[in-house]
Amino acid sequence: MEAEYRRQRNASPGPHDLLRTPAGRLPALLDQAGGDARRFHDRSSGVSARGRRGHARRPRQRPGEPGDLQELPQGERLAASRGRDRRHPVRQVPRHRRGQARQARLDSRANPVGKEKLARPERIGTSFNDVASLYDEVRPGYPTEIIDTIVTLAELPSSGRILEIGCGTGQITLPFAVRGYTILALEPGDAMAALAARKCRPYPNVEIVTLGFEAWPTEPEAFDLVVSAQAFHWIQPEYGIAKSAEALKPGGSLALVWHLDVSHDTSFWKATQPIYDVFFPRTSAADTGWLLGAVGRYSEALRVSEVFADPGEMRRAWEKTYSGEDYLKLLNTFSDHRALSVTDRARFFGAIAETIDRAGGSVHRSYETVLLLARRR
Repeated sequence: MEAEYRRQRNASPGPHDLLRTPAGRLPALLDQAGGDARRFHDRSSGVSARGRRGHARRPRQRPGEPGDLQELPQGERLAASRGRDRRHPVRQVPRHRRGQARQARLDSRANPVGKEKLARPERIGTSFNDVASLYDEVRPGYPTEIIDTIVTLAELPSSGRILEIGCGTGQITLPFAVRGYTILALEPGDAMAALAARKCRPYPNVEIVTLGFEAWPTEPEAFDLVVSAQAFHWIQPEYGIAKSAEALKPGGSLALVWHLDVSHDTSFWKATQPIYDVFFPRTSAADTGWLLGAVGRYSEALRVSEVFADPGEMRRAWEKTYSGEDYLKLLNTFSDHRALSVTDRARFFGAIAETIDRAGGSVHRSYETVLLLARRR
């Protein structure tokens, strides 16, 4: 099987080669930015479905799993900022000021690692921007239990001010917004930020700023809580922790949240390994512990820091079954998958689609939601 995938990948494609591959029957998936009206064929069921939110078939969700918050009213319940003109709900930072902000950050005494190269370029963290609506549709949200735990452990006052790092499409911003908190949410991707702004429009205390955390001019001791969901791993640990501490009031808390895929021993996972070995030889799916390792690094960095007390940790297990269509959509929001060339993406998604067909047309995944929370000394 692996030899066949390698043969297909190394072949020189002609102008019609993609039409002869399984992925040639999934054209919309390769360039779909969620919300478009293109149609594609759901090979797992033999029926057509629109790749547009509200029309695609939804997988059955189990009670209490992340995603429950997505049942909150949408449409008019979509973000804005501090009562500004709603034609411009997202505050854009001019490029020349971004450079000034970055230089100010590099020169800051409170960020001693600022001049070091970051663990990953910021541009990688913005790779989701062209699939913002799709990301919002298929990426899991955050259950009330997680939000309540953060509020309780952080002893967040009702008048508390929150800084969010990498708000994405507002999946964790909105649950805090409905509780009445004042929020400054940073997001480098303009499309992601715009979607988050629409979600939070009814909440004037929420401000979405199109800017990365690295370039943001720190507001010293201005926040009761710094929170980051599924984003802090794009930031070098020591730098992110130091800058977060500078932004927090004494006694304020840093809360880091991740969803981890822990379904590493299923028959479907094993069946996809030859495919990943071909298309991701350096970061194979067999090495799916990279994010788990990142969580461990951030936990250890907090433990050895002089500015935070030892972090507390909470884990919550949950499961989800995806239709073949929705699982392919989910894969299309992963940054490394999107980094493939057009030809390789076609062949990769085609091979995964065939594997889903052989597995019965659906994919079952096991997850853990991890919360790290540490109090500033």
